[in-house]
Amino acid sequence: MHVEDASGAFTLQIIFMLVIFFLLGFFLFGIQNVQTVDFKNYVDGQIEKNGGFTEEAASNIEAYSDKYYEGRYNVTGLSSTGQQPYGTPIDYEIQGTVKVYFMDLPNQLTLKQGTTTSLVR
Repeated sequence: MHVEDASGAFTLQIIFMLVIFFLLGFFLFGIQNVQTVDFKNYVDGQIEKNGGFTEEAASNIEAYSDKYYEGRYNVTGLSSTGQQPYGTPIDYEIQGTVKVYFMDLPNQLTLKQGTTTSLVR
């Protein structure tokens, strides 16, 4: 009788560990998705400050991605590039990868589109 109790307790411990690993992996995946929103806010600011998706804005965004996000994100301008007149809407798209921890899955792609306006007069 004691062997059956011990094997049942051991099985419950294994199941508990698997659930904890799954929840931890899901939590880390969620954190990386939230970082995409933070990166989008930075991209908005750079495009507004530089008056469009200029070369300076693109280099600042790339340097920020390399420094803080290990180069996970790339930004492409969907509307015209270069400096735009004040108030012109500027569309862009953020392409990134999200790593899945504790599971043998490839990195997941994330796409986030955004729109901001030029604030340079």
